[in-house]
Amino acid sequence: MAEWQHAPLPQVTRTFRAGQRLLDMMSSAEPAKNRIEIGKRHILDQQFRITRHRELITKLERNGHPDALADARRRLAEMEQVLEGMEAHYAQHKSGWRR
Repeated sequence: MAEWQHAPLPQVTRTFRAGQRLLDMMSSAEPAKNRIEIGKRHILDQQFRITRHRELITKLERNGHPDALADARRRLAEMEQVLEGMEAHYAQHKSGWRR
């Protein structure tokens, strides 16, 4: 099975001079933007897991495993509910971030 990989998150910092010291600090908008990007990744991961789970359910149907199939369908429903919550949470925070 191929491993699911993501591109690395960008590292964004600003450098300020405080006396003779340089401080690397993220602007106040950067952590919020990073949280939005992380949320987006979580949604994509969950969508991938759901797709994979549906493929496994198809195999269970084909191979005649009724007990495992019932449990797999129940878990799929739970996964879809979690995804709905993630998407709603993402939309709420994404719309609140626009500045």
